[in-house]
Amino acid sequence: MAKRKFELPGIHELSKEQERAVRLPLDGCHLVIGGPGTGKTVVVLLRLRRFAHQASGTKSLFLVYNRLLHEASRQLCGESMESATWMKWFMALFHRRTNQPVPRRQEESGHSGIDWNALISVLIEAQQGGAAWAVDPDGNEAAHLFIDEGQDMPPTFYSALIRMGFEHFYVVADQNQAITPENASRKQLENVLAVEPEAVVELRQNYRNTHPVARLASAFYPHDPATPAPDLPACASSDMPPVLVEYGHGCRWDFSTLAARILKLADRDPQKLIGVIVPNNDVRKRYYDALKDLAASGSIRLDLGAPRIETYAYGLPSELRFDAGGIFVINARSCKGLEFDTVLIGDIHAFPCHANMEDEMRRLFYVMVARAKERVFLIRKAGTHCPVNRILPDDCTILTHWSGAHAK
Repeated sequence: MAKRKFELPGIHELSKEQERAVRLPLDGCHLVIGGPGTGKTVVVLLRLRRFAHQASGTKSLFLVYNRLLHEASRQLCGESMESATWMKWFMALFHRRTNQPVPRRQEESGHSGIDWNALISVLIEAQQGGAAWAVDPDGNEAAHLFIDEGQDMPPTFYSALIRMGFEHFYVVADQNQAITPENASRKQLENVLAVEPEAVVELRQNYRNTHPVARLASAFYPHDPATPAPDLPACASSDMPPVLVEYGHGCRWDFSTLAARILKLADRDPQKLIGVIVPNNDVRKRYYDALKDLAASGSIRLDLGAPRIETYAYGLPSELRFDAGGIFVINARSCKGLEFDTVLIGDIHAFPCHANMEDEMRRLFYVMVARAKERVFLIRKAGTHCPVNRILPDDCTILTHWSGAHAK
């Protein structure tokens, strides 16, 4: 398994804004705002290290949106870091404090979500009944919470924590990357946490993407003035433009050839991590199975042997290593906060995009494209209705179109 550089920078490598965010006072509520690639996760993890050194004896907890970001953060910061996915931790906390399960409601999708209004009512009733919560004085519970992707937790999540005695929050967020139905805007975070103006830091410089990748991401930018758009990186002669690739009828490539090309891309540099981001589980399984089967068949020449090919979906066992090269096939909703050398957004024709969904899809494509450090490919099946065509940029200098129909 080829190793990949995956480590936190030193404090001397930070920008002035990043360093200021890391060195904010240890106590109180702080908010760090920034777009993709500005170093929000780096800042919050370095802040955790600083807190551990300067506030020994005071427990802290790092909360993240999902398991993939949880694993990536632990690999960056070390296995000793106290961390959890926010939903699982919160549900256990609520049960401990109230001796009741979290109130649920049935959603239109058929899934059950948290009934936040009922939950707050339970907390109010408990307090009126004499409950006086505080963070565990014996030190068995974290007094300081560090939260990544804080825009994807609703404001009532923070209100509930404050009612349960939590006082110290360090939140990094970008409301333009909110891809959940219930989320928090910058203004809502500032209000619910009562963040003072001097405790808000904005990060503007994009350190992740090449200029062409950042330019494509900006084509999907929601243009909300609450979060500044990251500055475009400088151009470099080695930069590769994003490409819209078509496969199928009338094209040089069919799906099997497309899978072979992805394997060849991984074989070219085994230290690179390729993220194949897809719209749903059916597409995820199709890509993963095709790549695994083709790599195992020996029908294509791979100079360095079959690459590592992993996938992730809820309930599946996976080797979630971000410090090694290979191919990682995941659903779009799982890509939050992650970083790949190359991103392929597979079967974009399978993403829904009704007229009333355009803003939601723009945010999702903004997030997916911005996962790529170096290269982006959008993949579409020829001759198939593609709802997201309505949000794709027409400018061929931003997104080059290649069907292979006239390729040599």
